[in-house]
Amino acid sequence: MTSPALGTTNLRLALIDAYRGEIKKRYELRALRQTAELDNISEDKLVALRDFFLDYIYPPSKEREALDMASDRVGAIFRSPRQLMPMMGLAMGTLWRLGAMIPSAAKVTATTLESLKETRLLEERMLHYVLEHNLKPGDFSKSKVLAPIIASIPGSEMDRFRNDVLALFRSMNSSALLRAGVEIMTKAIELMGKRPDTYDEKDVEGFTLGRSLIEGSLHLYERLQPSDAQAIVNGIERIEIEWYEKMKRLAKGR
Repeated sequence: MTSPALGTTNLRLALIDAYRGEIKKRYELRALRQTAELDNISEDKLVALRDFFLDYIYPPSKEREALDMASDRVGAIFRSPRQLMPMMGLAMGTLWRLGAMIPSAAKVTATTLESLKETRLLEERMLHYVLEHNLKPGDFSKSKVLAPIIASIPGSEMDRFRNDVLALFRSMNSSALLRAGVEIMTKAIELMGKRPDTYDEKDVEGFTLGRSLIEGSLHLYERLQPSDAQAIVNGIERIEIEWYEKMKRLAKGR
């Protein structure tokens, strides 16, 4: 017999994969080509955008567990005076070279983590609906079954989730800034390896995954022209709004 905790975990993992399937559909190349704001974006850049979503923002459920752990670990370190103090010393040591980019690079990391936090809150909303309606993991593998789950989320919460994703893309406004973020995270990982009394292996894993997120942002940004960035933000906004409205209509049988 499946334990309640395990059953809830299985439901959450199935929800993650079902929602990811919807992302994959709405960011497939054919769908992106139907978005007016993306008319002038080349095919290879659109593919890079889709892959960024699927690899870094919303990876498969098993990888998401590791990403959630990373987010929790990094957030816990930022809240712990004992663990944060050595990091402050590290920042002072790199200040001479990175200078004014340090606060902005830290903001990129914070924005990335915030988008992950909102993703988890969205999933908690969906899970609440699933548990209330006694649904099983296989029940919401199709859009028509997933639609009422999505429609149950208040528009204000979907707006907040969407705006956090857009903030992440807006933060990708400088390759130098993103490189600085990668370097700061790399130095932090090196510091952790030298201080096993303060940081354990999970802390290192958390920062390593956090660094990979910023590296993914850098790889995407390096493929874009400055003129592409705002068009992509506008395109994502339209795609997400129209998808939510579509799911609400589908939930009503229209």
